[in-house]
Amino acid sequence: MNGIPWLDKINVAPDCEHRFRYRLDGKIGPTSEDDTGAVETIRHLKLDHLELRQMREQIIHEALFAKQLTEAQARRLMARDG
Repeated sequence: MNGIPWLDKINVAPDCEHRFRYRLDGKIGPTSEDDTGAVETIRHLKLDHLELRQMREQIIHEALFAKQLTEAQARRLMARDG
């Protein structure tokens, strides 16, 4: 317990990135809608702030489409688990 109630809900572990999912438009969300720790982390740290979304969208677009992937291929890659 660290005294910050919402922070106690998230287990910062080496694989904590698996608790978050990114969309092609740069939005971030919890991998599981019932993961309140991930939801609270996104909210408190403002991880879905417009500027962060725009930066992620640009990076995702460059990474996926630089290899000449079609949008459908990129969506399939983004939808895969693990």
